[in-house]
Amino acid sequence: MRSVVRSVLFCAVVTNGLGATEVSGVVRHGTGPLPGVVVTASDHASLKLEVISGLDGRYALSLPGDGPYVIRAKMEGMAVATKQICPTEPAVECDFWMNLSKVSDFLVPLGGEPATVPEPTKRTIQGRLLVPADAPVPSTFVQLAGEPLMGFTTDAAGNVSRSELRPAAKVTLASDAAGNFAGEIAAFGEVTLSVVAPGYQEERIRLESDLVTARIELLLTPACASSSAPN
Repeated sequence: MRSVVRSVLFCAVVTNGLGATEVSGVVRHGTGPLPGVVVTASDHASLKLEVISGLDGRYALSLPGDGPYVIRAKMEGMAVATKQICPTEPAVECDFWMNLSKVSDFLVPLGGEPATVPEPTKRTIQGRLLVPADAPVPSTFVQLAGEPLMGFTTDAAGNVSRSELRPAAKVTLASDAAGNFAGEIAAFGEVTLSVVAPGYQEERIRLESDLVTARIELLLTPACASSSAPN
C-alpha cells in the first residue's frame, strides 16, 4: 500500500468588527513552530501576496476584496498545504501543521544535528529472473538501492540548507542457476531494484517505502536489434 503524506490545516473564523480581512496563524511541524515557511495568498485574477513565517512560526496577510483566495504554505522538503477561503469576516486565523513530503527527509533543528536520526528499514527482497520462454536467467546482477537520508534547516528569512545525513544504501545480488535471487537491504525511503542483463533491456522497479518484504518474478524483454544504416 502506498504511503500518502498529507498536511493538515485548521482554520477558525474570528470576528473583530473591522472592514479589512486579515489572515494570520502559526505554522508548526510536530509540536514546535516552523520558521521560514512561504505563505501565499492568491485570487483568480492577478493578485498574489507572499510572506514568510517568523522564528515563532507566525505569519500575517492582509487581503483586499472578497476573494475567493487560495492560501498556500510551502517549504522545501515539506508537503504543500492549501486552503481556499471566501472571507466573510474581518479576521481569519489559519494554523498550518506541516509534514515531511518524503519519509527519507528529516528536519534538522536550528543550530545543528537532530537529536535522534531515524534508523533505516530492513527489507527482504527475493525473486526470479525469466525470459519470454520462461527460461531462467542465471549469473545476472540485481542491484538494490535506497535513498539517502536528507536533512534540511531553514532560517527565518526562508534560506534552506540541505545536507546528507546518511548515504544511500546499495546491495548487489546475483541470480543462481535457476534465476533466483534473494537478499536484504537496510534503507530509507523507496528501494529501486534494477537488472542489467546482456541482450535484454534494463529493468527498474520501485518498491514503496512501507514494503518490508517482496517476492518479484521479473520477465526480461529482449533488447532491440541494432541495424546498420544502408549504404
